[in-house]
Formats: sequence, structure tokens, C-alpha cells
Amino acid sequence: MREMKNVNMQIVQQGAVRVHCACIEREAPGIVCMYIDLDSKRAELLMTSSGPGEAIEIYFIANEDTLYLDESKLRDTPTIIAFPDYKGWKIFCVEGPGRYTASLVLISNEN
Repeated sequence: MREMKNVNMQIVQQGAVRVHCACIEREAPGIVCMYIDLDSKRAELLMTSSGPGEAIEIYFIANEDTLYLDESKLRDTPTIIAFPDYKGWKIFCVEGPGRYTASLVLISNEN
């Protein structure tokens, strides 16, 4: 079994949803597939953000079914994470999160 590589991830805003880490599942020139592991269960993807020269940002929010939240934050405060090593990349797709994990595929703008 191969070891997954951790991704440099920054928490831009800590909301109610707790994020554990992000790991690369597969990568090739111009494409990276990763998992975002959450400590909160059954969170929702609120939105994504990316632009030329900007870091990819992913926004998570809690719903009525979300468990294991940061109780010091209001339930409707989003958690925003960024991937500074992928500035200028595009989000190809995001899936989830399921119970604890979201999948993210990024592609490079450089061809």
C-alpha cells in the first residue's frame, strides 16, 4: 500500500466545520486528485473559488445533520480552506463531502 502525500492547506476562516487534512491520491503533470479529510461528519460543500493567480478555496458549512463541530463557532459560519501551492489552477470537480471526506480534482492552466 502506498503512502498518501499531505497537501499544504491553509484554514482561511475557521467556522463550525472542522477540517483535518488534505492528501494527494494521484497526480500527474497538470492534474492532481486529492481527498479532504474532515473531523466533522456530514458537512456540506457551500462553494468553491478559484481565479487567475489565486489560491483554490473550498467553503464548507454545517447543516442540521452535521456532527462533531467546533462548538465555539456559530453553526452557520463557513469554514474556508485554501491550497496556496495551486495558485492559478482550476477546479475540475469536487465531490462530497460524504461522511467525512470530499474529493477534489485540480487541473493546471498551463498547457
